[in-house]
Amino acid sequence: LTASPTSLLFNTTAGVAPASQSLALSSVPSSLAYARFENYTSGPTTNWLQVLPATGQAPASVTVSVVNASSLVAGTYMAQIVFVATAQPSA
Repeated sequence: LTASPTSLLFNTTAGVAPASQSLALSSVPSSLAYARFENYTSGPTTNWLQVLPATGQAPASVTVSVVNASSLVAGTYMAQIVFVATAQPSA
């Protein structure tokens, strides 16, 4: 699986949710099923990112959003979103 772009940056002011951003997923062979999970590397360990759809089939467009922005204090937060192929396409 390949995601494009390979990184996202959200900038905002305290308490304001930034605009969602999209990732394009592709795969060789095409039609790979995928699942995703987030690895929060700094900031709160609670979920502050939303990635939808959580599962699907490549090629796909995935939307990434910051959630609960009002509960985040000023600072830098980092996370890694990992997409994992879950099944080979049917022949």
